[in-house]
Amino acid sequence: MKKKFSKKKLNKMIASNFTDLSSEDIKKLIEIEIAKDAEEVDTDYIDLCFKLLAIKDNQIVSINRKPKAVKTLLIAAIVFVLLVSVVTASAYVFDFSIPDFIAELIDKDAYVDINLEYANTTAEGYQLTDSNLAKELEAHGITPVTFPEELLTDDCVITSIEYPETDKTVNIVATIFFEYRGCYGRFTITQFVNDLNRAGNSVSEDIVSAQMINVNGMDILIFEREENCSVEYKDNRTKYNIYIEGDIETVKSFANTIK
Repeated sequence: MKKKFSKKKLNKMIASNFTDLSSEDIKKLIEIEIAKDAEEVDTDYIDLCFKLLAIKDNQIVSINRKPKAVKTLLIAAIVFVLLVSVVTASAYVFDFSIPDFIAELIDKDAYVDINLEYANTTAEGYQLTDSNLAKELEAHGITPVTFPEELLTDDCVITSIEYPETDKTVNIVATIFFEYRGCYGRFTITQFVNDLNRAGNSVSEDIVSAQMINVNGMDILIFEREENCSVEYKDNRTKYNIYIEGDIETVKSFANTIK
């Protein structure tokens, strides 16, 4: 669900006592709202979402409290809903600390919105543009780029770079193969030609844990499996995917050098 419903639309649904939104859709609206900075959270909007949830579940909600008490009640209710959701979804996962409106966990697989619409996707800068790697990518039409500086250190050996054939009116792709501290790695860069949103999700299978960090102004998603990890992030029209046969701490350290 991509659309942000206004309070006016939510009020119309409540007035008609009917909504096409699923309970999960309504919960996502709540989660998106509470993900904002505290001073930006609209508790009235959240209140409407809970009323809509009540209609969906054929329940009646009647809150007659002072505004401060209502806000406290809503926050407590939200925390409860999110905790139940996390415990249920992550019963078989050690840790999945990525908001589910960015990456949703379904049967051990993480479904990531290919547009990363609700993630931070604008780099603060490009500090490695003078490197030979950045210059080679630019020669093939991929610029600007932001990538782990560790790729340029003695701990890493780039073994080859491939540029698969693509429809260059849509995107340009480069795949960098490397070894990092003796571990096999693959780094795919896809730069789209325009700003159009793409439909669908990318899928990371057999996840045992996941976390999100913020580096160079971007939200970096890290997914751990039994014997390897993957990293996903996006900067404007450029999508990055890194695969490394290493443990999550090694991969997190690697990702923290993105510049």
